[in-house]
Amino acid sequence: MDSATKNPNNSFLTDPFMDKLPFSSSLTHPETNVLTESHLVAILLIAIYLVAFLGGVMATLSSAQKRHKQSLVRRMRNRQEKSAIATAVRAYREALEAKDKELAQAKLVSAIKLMDTAAGKGTFHKNTVARKKSRMHRAFNAQNWS
Repeated sequence: MDSATKNPNNSFLTDPFMDKLPFSSSLTHPETNVLTESHLVAILLIAIYLVAFLGGVMATLSSAQKRHKQSLVRRMRNRQEKSAIATAVRAYREALEAKDKELAQAKLVSAIKLMDTAAGKGTFHKNTVARKKSRMHRAFNAQNWS
């Protein structure tokens, strides 16, 4: 028994669309030798399955494979940076809500440093970072610290 039939969660055979596929019959109508509508639907479902669950078609040229690998690495790095910025901004907003001026100022400085670094690397556009920093400063200055 192959691994696909052993693991029902990762099996091509147990996919809900697979029972609709006409594997036992030929792909053409026996009398007209033309693809029937149900066969076209089956082919479409196979194509959707392959693209959605198996990641589509991989590049064939080595340069395209390299670019794809680089894009995945950059994507993961950008996601990590964006997540770190979101966490820092969240901590800053929590400090604002707690009305702790020193903590809020420290969190503001650390969040701005992360955002400036991300803008320098190209993760965020510099105008996006400037807009976010401005809004954070305005929220800090608008706070009644008494």
